[in-house]
Amino acid sequence: MSSSVAIVIPSYNEGAGLKVAIEQWLKVCKELPNTSYIVLVDDGSVDNSVDDLIKSSLNLECLVVVSQSNQGHGAALRVGYSKALDLNVDYVFQADADSQVPIVEFWKLWQRREDREIVVGVRRNRQDGTDRKSLSWVLRFHIRGLTGQSLLDANCPFRLITRGFLQAYLKALDLEPYLINVLMLIFAKSRAEKIEWVDVSFGRRTLGDSHLNLKRLWPLYPVVVKELVRARGFFNHTD
Repeated sequence: MSSSVAIVIPSYNEGAGLKVAIEQWLKVCKELPNTSYIVLVDDGSVDNSVDDLIKSSLNLECLVVVSQSNQGHGAALRVGYSKALDLNVDYVFQADADSQVPIVEFWKLWQRREDREIVVGVRRNRQDGTDRKSLSWVLRFHIRGLTGQSLLDANCPFRLITRGFLQAYLKALDLEPYLINVLMLIFAKSRAEKIEWVDVSFGRRTLGDSHLNLKRLWPLYPVVVKELVRARGFFNHTD
């Protein structure tokens, strides 16, 4: 089944790792049968990583760059998702710029897309440290307690989404969510969509610095709880 796809990648101060990641994603686009795009959302980077990428010798004809002031990962994803829909593709794929999920594992999800609205990676044998694994456990616990939903890896930054489902989801949002990917899966559950989970590996970050740790994210705890409570509304306002 031939389908077009836009790969949405948010980026903030990714350094040399950004060029490495985009180079690998360009190879993926080249192997896909239909015209595909990489939508790179520069979330106010100040390290010249995006400028250096554009000035590089890479063939960037399928790259679409969207720049904004630093607003955070969730806001960058919403902008990227909207831009991807503007490109009129059949599917939208989301990945982070750190390549902690090996880019070659894209094909595992791509092969499972038929008759699925959303295919999501499940990070196995995670090598990203205690803080991030603890955050995922706390998030899973709160999702279960506040929405009643059980999700294997709600915030995995490696997912394939149909155009129709993403349009419906963005239309249903009544706020600028921090947890945009988490709420996406809760919305899928509210529509009784079957989420296809696919195991992916998740290595250590080898380039750039992680912006996620318990100390930095703790002040956002009230925001997370508030968004999860509001997400229960999906089950009362479905089409």
